[in-house]
Amino acid sequence: MVLFLACHWSLNAQNAKLKKARYYMESLYYQGAIDIYQQILEKGDNAEAMTNLAIAYKKTNQYEAALPWFEKAVDLEDTRPEVFYYYGQALQHSGSCAEAKMMYQRYLKLRPYDLRRKYLESPCMEKDKILAKGELSQYQVKNLPFNGAFDDLGPAFYQNGLVFGSIKAPEGRRKVAFFDLYYADGHPNDPFAFEESDQFSSNLNTNLHEAIVTFSQDEQQVYVTRNRQEEQDPRRNPVIRLEILSAKKLIGDSWSEPEPLPFNDPSYSVAHPCLSPSGDRLFFSSDMPGGFGGKDIYLSFWDGDAWGNPINLGPGINTEGDEITPFFDENGNLYFASDGHFGLGGQDVYKVQDKGDGQWSEVVNLGPPLNTPADDFGFIIHQDNQHGYFTSNRSGGMGADDIYGFTWEEPEASQTYRFKVVNGKSMGSVGLVTAKVHEDGRFLTTDTEGYFTMEVNKGDCFSLSFVSDGYEPKHWEDCVSLVQDNPNVITIGMQELEKKQPEPPKDVFYFDLEVVDNLTGSGIAGAKVVLSDGQCGLAYTGTTDERGWLRIEAPEICCSRVSIDAENYFLHKSEKEFCDVRKGEVRNILLQPYIRVQEEEVTSRSTASNPQDTIKKLNTSFQVSQGSGDEEGEEISYLLNIYYNVGRTSVKKESVPELFKLLDLLQDNPDLIVEIGSHTDARGGASFNQNLSQRRANNIVNFLVGEGVSKRRLIARGYGEEKPVNDCVDGKECEEEEYQLNRRTEFRVIGRLD
Repeated sequence: MVLFLACHWSLNAQNAKLKKARYYMESLYYQGAIDIYQQILEKGDNAEAMTNLAIAYKKTNQYEAALPWFEKAVDLEDTRPEVFYYYGQALQHSGSCAEAKMMYQRYLKLRPYDLRRKYLESPCMEKDKILAKGELSQYQVKNLPFNGAFDDLGPAFYQNGLVFGSIKAPEGRRKVAFFDLYYADGHPNDPFAFEESDQFSSNLNTNLHEAIVTFSQDEQQVYVTRNRQEEQDPRRNPVIRLEILSAKKLIGDSWSEPEPLPFNDPSYSVAHPCLSPSGDRLFFSSDMPGGFGGKDIYLSFWDGDAWGNPINLGPGINTEGDEITPFFDENGNLYFASDGHFGLGGQDVYKVQDKGDGQWSEVVNLGPPLNTPADDFGFIIHQDNQHGYFTSNRSGGMGADDIYGFTWEEPEASQTYRFKVVNGKSMGSVGLVTAKVHEDGRFLTTDTEGYFTMEVNKGDCFSLSFVSDGYEPKHWEDCVSLVQDNPNVITIGMQELEKKQPEPPKDVFYFDLEVVDNLTGSGIAGAKVVLSDGQCGLAYTGTTDERGWLRIEAPEICCSRVSIDAENYFLHKSEKEFCDVRKGEVRNILLQPYIRVQEEEVTSRSTASNPQDTIKKLNTSFQVSQGSGDEEGEEISYLLNIYYNVGRTSVKKESVPELFKLLDLLQDNPDLIVEIGSHTDARGGASFNQNLSQRRANNIVNFLVGEGVSKRRLIARGYGEEKPVNDCVDGKECEEEEYQLNRRTEFRVIGRLD
């Protein structure tokens, strides 16, 4: 009995330590978590402690200490995918590039659609590209004179200087000190010179932590990050969660009583505000539920009376790591820090361009000297676009976190490149050649003299792929460090592929193909059928007759790919569709229409040319919406099995495969214009439902655009509660199943590109 009580007490003590360590991880107090996990592991192995100890070491840039624990963590059962990613980061930072690539590959097997795939497949080359930016850098970086012996972080432009958070500990008593707001006046002709700093505001600074602020354009309103005021027992809950408050300017350095924003919550942190220059958008960082892991960047719109519900900026910007300290400049650039994107280690600063309608460009790492293997964050840039400031805990500073200034100039020159593509053996002409620029997806064409010509700014890197029929593809890349007035012609030699000898003719067999409208069952006349890539060299093109039938003759039975194209139908593509075909068989393939066509009498299967004919039907990809019209010539609406949390616009993770099905459909049909329509049930206000449905439709369009679909082809439309498929309207009580039918997202073809 005594032994049982001792074991029970030990288990409770361990659980209490694990709970406390989780709180430390959540509040980014990684060193505290490290101390606890080490204590737990001294008593024996613990899967959670081993995994989180590795992550905590990595988060504090102690990569060598993290490696042995990651090695143990990835061999545990049910290892989380991000652990493989973090292990890859630690290996790469320690110089083990090949081993890092292996870990990234294991991660990509679990997360095949990760938007960072191109970096993770070639991590060594991609890191070299980031480092090359430092060699060609137009930046100058300096530590600022007001930094103290402890922490200084989060600069914000105000009047002629900077407001920032700082710890000024009395007599070195760091543990009893708080972050307060300070102001340092600057000099107009020297961005690195500042006066002594003073407390910013007596009534904004309290006995809580205040840091990382943003001001309205007229500097009459401030948004400040502060830890919550609820009293708490640190033995039970050591997390100091954060919230954003706003105050208005009064007289002198005084401000009104700060008021919390409506989306603050005691169960998670809301921090690092950034107000857009127009004042109607507020960016911030939060670990609220429904994100991608860790801290994410969110956006709230001012609706005239209050800040609206936060919108997650999506997987193109947010990762399973921490995204913090957003800054949105006059030119539509969003800067933020992340330890989840591919970078140099710790927090790096990244940039994306606002393309409008919720679309963002690809994430770009700013490179050295702004980014280092240490933590670099809190980036801001002046409206002159030539100087700014950021926070870093890199070596050589005055304290732990210091504020640095930088100056930057636009590249003044560009380099002209000229390429000539030849046969690498004979040096003769290759024929038609295509050159693709990987950075922006452009395709180059030859000039009148047969050369490929392009301009590249000094300091930029680029890569090209040259492709021609009958030749192996050729890859070429470079970074512009020096600009030459008369550049040499770069000759690209391509290797000719070996020509295969034709195989002797084989016995011919036939089978019949019937192409059928999936909705009406009628045969589709005039459908173009293409078979290709057969293991036996089968290549066939034909057109169905008035019944939708086509007889195909082939040298032998082999696995082939088939594509079928018909007017008013989605392109049908399948692989290995004819692996198990038998001589004389009838194969039935269904096409999905996007415009309702006239129903015709279905041809009897008894008229088939062979009494032993068999019919194999394919499962359809999408279900026709109940709200779709049934008149000839009308567009057909298809349902997307997309699910959301109540009142949220971000798609649940289990719905992501459905989005990729739609992406495949759009890629297979590149000239179709599609409307993405979102609907709600009648519960809630009509205005709220209209806005909610529009944002949901916008999010799906933004996802597709981010995957390479042209914005010209996509129309986002929110219908709110306008078009129910049943009579569940305002004022009527319905079953949940009936409400669910109206909470739907659809797509339909509304036109073609010119």
